Amino acid sequence: MLPAAAARTLRGGHAAVGCSATATPRRAPGAALRTLVERDWQYQLERSPTYASVLGDRRFNDRWDDLSLAAIEADHRHTQQVLVQLGKLDRARLSHADQLTYDLFRRDHETWAEEYRFKLHLLPVDHMGSLPEGVRQPPGVQTAYQLADNLRFETVKDYEDWLVRLDRFGTSVDQVVALMRAGMAEGRIHPRVVLQRIPAQVEKQLVEDPTKSGFYTPFTRLPAGIPGADQRRLEATGRKAVAEGALPALRRFHQFLTREYIPAAPEQVGAWQLPEGDAMYAFLARRATTTSLTPEQVHQLGLSEVQRLRAEMERVKATAGFEGPLADFFRFLRTDPRLYFRTGEELLVHYRGLAKQIDPRPTRLFRALPRQPYGVEPTPEAMAPDVTTGLYYPAAADGSRPSRRACRTSAASAIPWPTARAGPSTARRSVTSLACTPTRTTASASSHSRCGARCGSWWTRACTPGVGRASRPSTPSSRTRHATCSTSPTRWTATSSCPARRWPTRWAS
Repeated sequence: MLPAAAARTLRGGHAAVGCSATATPRRAPGAALRTLVERDWQYQLERSPTYASVLGDRRFNDRWDDLSLAAIEADHRHTQQVLVQLGKLDRARLSHADQLTYDLFRRDHETWAEEYRFKLHLLPVDHMGSLPEGVRQPPGVQTAYQLADNLRFETVKDYEDWLVRLDRFGTSVDQVVALMRAGMAEGRIHPRVVLQRIPAQVEKQLVEDPTKSGFYTPFTRLPAGIPGADQRRLEATGRKAVAEGALPALRRFHQFLTREYIPAAPEQVGAWQLPEGDAMYAFLARRATTTSLTPEQVHQLGLSEVQRLRAEMERVKATAGFEGPLADFFRFLRTDPRLYFRTGEELLVHYRGLAKQIDPRPTRLFRALPRQPYGVEPTPEAMAPDVTTGLYYPAAADGSRPSRRACRTSAASAIPWPTARAGPSTARRSVTSLACTPTRTTASASSHSRCGARCGSWWTRACTPGVGRASRPSTPSSRTRHATCSTSPTRWTATSSCPARRWPTRWAS
């Protein structure tokens, strides 16, 4: 069982813990609320076993989420019962902290009730399928294999639980397909442009050799403490489970996608095509913004922001000394290679540098800080082409795994480095030097170098507007020193006169 503190990781941030929604609370409202929340948390973990596993709760490591229509209906009944129980509590008698818990807890259950009303469970797949970040968020079929990289595999039981999960993967996929078929029958299906990305994601996993499958990964790193006979048994059973269970299930899913589901998807884009589409879209707007704003109000807010930002863009263009319309300036910003990262490795080093820059700063703002560290790593290759430039994977609540920020290294050439690195003012200076003299690209080692292989601090004040040097620094050897820095290959210490002094100058790659 997870410690009580881990309960607070439930999406939405309330002090979530579990509920069976039975007897009417007769104790003090605060105690009754905490009991209700505790019981509900345990219910949600059992009903969301993949999320429980991601948190580090190993009680349900042999299961996938039950996505049958009967189970989804049972969850909805549970949600309604919890709301009835909440209605019997006097919120006014709760402490301030308990009122916050009450509000967040109620909001989650009201949101789930509306999701059920609009039958969002009949839209179970999209190109952004990933690991769950909260309860009632089953993993995407095409990314389920990533669960293996988020679990502890230390004992024979850990591996045997994974084998059972592999055996049950086919049932889980068939349940997803059943939901998709039900959605097709009711006209609830994503537009084709969303779905047509998924087959390629699945195809990358349809390997001939089961040992090359992501599902087999745990068997490639069996702990030395497991006896040799058990290791050989687990490896053989794992190969069979992947070859006869997981891979056939993925092939069935791929065949259904390409032959039936995607051909049935609408060409046009818009929630209005779905049953109760307008009402559903209004609900999704409220859910996404955590406000009561209508879609029209959100749209009007967006238009006003566009107007404000466009005026700011005009000021930046003028500051940069760029002559010509804003559209030409945009074209310059989008196409000049000096404004973008060149390689995925460069992007990864930069992000890791930012992480170390951020590390000491939260202490200025917060008294209580997370104890778990975090890391930066590339986005998994199979999903990288179809997701955003950054994803976040929460840490395990039991402390067994840090949180991770995944960056899409394959898109490095599309990510602008000045703004990502140093904010608008520095970006403005960098753009100025490029816009004024875009043809001069020489770099001075004394003012443009990077502090060696172990320092990722790109210097952002090296160019004086109008001088004409390229803002992107050169990449010297690990022993290159900046003229105003005291550095060495093993320790980098920027002096107060170094233009990179605001950046952390050392981290572990």
